[in-house]
Amino acid sequence: PQSQNESDHLVDSSTHLHILIVDDSDLNRKVLRRQIQSDAGGIWQNAVVKEADDGLTALEAVKAEMAEGRSFDFILMDYVMHQMNGPEAVKSLRAMPGFTGVILGITGNALPEDMLAFRESGVDDVLIKPLSKAKLLAAFQKHLKSGDDNAV
Repeated sequence: PQSQNESDHLVDSSTHLHILIVDDSDLNRKVLRRQIQSDAGGIWQNAVVKEADDGLTALEAVKAEMAEGRSFDFILMDYVMHQMNGPEAVKSLRAMPGFTGVILGITGNALPEDMLAFRESGVDDVLIKPLSKAKLLAAFQKHLKSGDDNAV
């Protein structure tokens, strides 16, 4: 059986995914967007992808979406950013009423203390850069609800 704290956040796989990429590097955002948008016919088909360049901008983007009656299914959150870092932004998102999206923390630092800080902030998973498309896809699939209710 899957443990409760492994992931309380699951996304319905039958809908078009709404994704927010949060990274202060234009190049990293571009690479992630291309990986997602090159998935013709897969789970990212017709995904709506938006971007933010720091944690504060991400919070504003989430609030704006929620004000329009929408929500991000997945947020890809970098760790080190200007103004507000990933763990701080994640804590704020998890405290936001009505926000239930999956947050995938992304870091170039595999240091145990950074991984722990990200996990304690409320991310659903931590991924280490560089990210292959296969690794990113596997992380998304782990958090999708399907008809078999994620049988393991």
